[in-house]
Amino acid sequence: MLFGNSKQTAYLVVRSCCFFFMFSPIFSQSSPADTLLKELIFLKQTPSIERLHTVSKNIQPITALITTEKDYYMWLEIQNNLGYYYQQFGYIAKAITHYEIAWNTYRSHAVSKYDIIEYCLQPLGNLYIKIGDLQKAERIITYYIYQSEKEKKHRESDHRYYESLCSL
Repeated sequence: MLFGNSKQTAYLVVRSCCFFFMFSPIFSQSSPADTLLKELIFLKQTPSIERLHTVSKNIQPITALITTEKDYYMWLEIQNNLGYYYQQFGYIAKAITHYEIAWNTYRSHAVSKYDIIEYCLQPLGNLYIKIGDLQKAERIITYYIYQSEKEKKHRESDHRYYESLCSL
């Protein structure tokens, strides 16, 4: 016999197949960021309320898998896009929910180089005004104005520092 005992051969084939089918999903899985990007592309191809609901449902299991800054960046991106499109279709409460998820994620995970003010806080503040929750609107708007001024001062001080280095 070429491969020895036929029982051993059958055992090895079954064992190899089990190993392959058990572990191949682990090796072929894409990162949470890749999955979120695919969902975002799907949503933006032809935005519709059905796609919004589908994407919202599809991304829920991904929440537990998010660990890297790239994952959190894509999570913010998709949440803000869901907020934007829900607002466009007139679902203000759902839009606010997605913007709040993005805002809470940003605060708890400090995603660098993400413009949270433009993509989340300004629309969220506007939506609070639209529904008449002026207290929340004021809190959000005050916060992002303060952050903008702080960033502007930081950029100006960096600019003055670099100018002083150039004059040496």
